[in-house]
Amino acid sequence: MRNLISAIFLFSFFVVEAQSVITRSNVPFADLVISDKLVVWSEYVKDNYEISVYNGDKIEQVTNNSSSDKMPAVSGSNYSWVNKDNGTYSVVYQGKGRLKTIFETKDEIVELKMDSAYVAWITQSGSMFSIHFFNGKTQKEVSSSSTKKTDLTMSKEVLVWRERKASSYEIMMFEKNEIKQLTQNTNDEYEPCVSGNKIIWRGISSSNRPEIFLYQNGTIKEVTSSSTSEYEPQISGDIIVWRAHDGSDYEIYMYDGKETKQLSDNTTFDAAPLITSTGKVVWRTFDGNDYELFMYNGTSLVQLTDNDINDVGACAAGNSLVWRVKEADGYEAIGFVKRMH
Repeated sequence: MRNLISAIFLFSFFVVEAQSVITRSNVPFADLVISDKLVVWSEYVKDNYEISVYNGDKIEQVTNNSSSDKMPAVSGSNYSWVNKDNGTYSVVYQGKGRLKTIFETKDEIVELKMDSAYVAWITQSGSMFSIHFFNGKTQKEVSSSSTKKTDLTMSKEVLVWRERKASSYEIMMFEKNEIKQLTQNTNDEYEPCVSGNKIIWRGISSSNRPEIFLYQNGTIKEVTSSSTSEYEPQISGDIIVWRAHDGSDYEIYMYDGKETKQLSDNTTFDAAPLITSTGKVVWRTFDGNDYELFMYNGTSLVQLTDNDINDVGACAAGNSLVWRVKEADGYEAIGFVKRMH
């Protein structure tokens, strides 16, 4: 089996220019994230995972130790990650040019998220789950109990997660030092996502089908109500996207606050939609051979990739996009798009 040449590519798209390689490696990448200023990932180096950062000009390996550095999160010029060293877990924070450890525990850190200068994470110790929040200066424990907490998401100082309550998972929110339970029923809620004061998730409607729900200013609204099932909701500002079955296969749909539009219309599988902060929608489509990336720019559909390998796992910030390239031998590379016009 040949060695992987992993690569991060840089090119401009709306009019897609030629790709240029900005890094190569024969070791696997992991935990790829992006902000409008940085691309951050965890890379396997000499028997351990290390954190690397690309700032648009150069790549810097910011860790070099005998412990494991994984689970990076990034927002603007700030980034954070989880270090594991001989059974001790630490949250490391890079902000305003300073690197510091903001939390240390023997409990396992299972999730980490970041927005602006704020960081949140979930720890687990046996059956105990705790959520912690760092406001840029100090950290505190937000919630701790024996009920499982998962799928943490955040928008600045607003935290949202799923929590096991009685016989089902419910949507929880932390805002202004107060925890609110947004749902209370016998059905599981899934896939929470938050943008500003708007929170969405996938739940079960009164017609017993998966639908998308929106919480805003104390009110819950059912965004979708159809004879099909909706999955993978994402929100940015007023725009909500998801995938749903059209009777033949799964397509991508968008709600702009006023009406719902079907963005894809084909006979292949469309999945994993995301929204950039500039309102563009990106997803992957199976072209009969492999997965390619497509974008809706507000007026038309643009194919971003066209190759013989799988392009998956996209994430975006501002006008930039990164994704994983699944090669035929099971290895991965990383694609990078800058300046989405």
